[in-house]
Amino acid sequence: MLHLRKIDPPVRRDRAGNKGVALLELCLITPLFLLLLAGLVQIALTMLTAYNLVAAASEGARVASALPILVVDDSRVRDFIMPKIALSNMYSNIQITNTIPISDGAVVNKDGLDCSRSVSVTVTLRVLMPFQAIFGYPFMEMSRSLSMRYLQQPLCP
Repeated sequence: MLHLRKIDPPVRRDRAGNKGVALLELCLITPLFLLLLAGLVQIALTMLTAYNLVAAASEGARVASALPILVVDDSRVRDFIMPKIALSNMYSNIQITNTIPISDGAVVNKDGLDCSRSVSVTVTLRVLMPFQAIFGYPFMEMSRSLSMRYLQQPLCP
């Protein structure tokens, strides 16, 4: 006949020196976890700012390329971009510059018309980085430039 032996459940034994160890471990890990979480938020804010810069420069170049008469640092380009960027109070020292249609002379059609004029828009801003301030660098300067073909020129085949 087969006899099965009953296995006793393990007895929990608390030693006098182990009381409060879990609380101590929590106190040691929590600051590291919060620092990691703050770093992830900082990376997300930086990526959002980079996306906003690309979008603003793209919109500015699109507007600048469609204007019939364009001057250096045209206020119409700035007035179009500024409301989209200024919604966030993380940004300061916003500078928007554009060039006049310039040509590199690379594309000339058979009639001698220059078809290579382009405009460039640069958006520069200062970003408040709240978690980076812990390390003594509360601001970061970011800039994005984009060029686009000037639409107010003769069409070239």
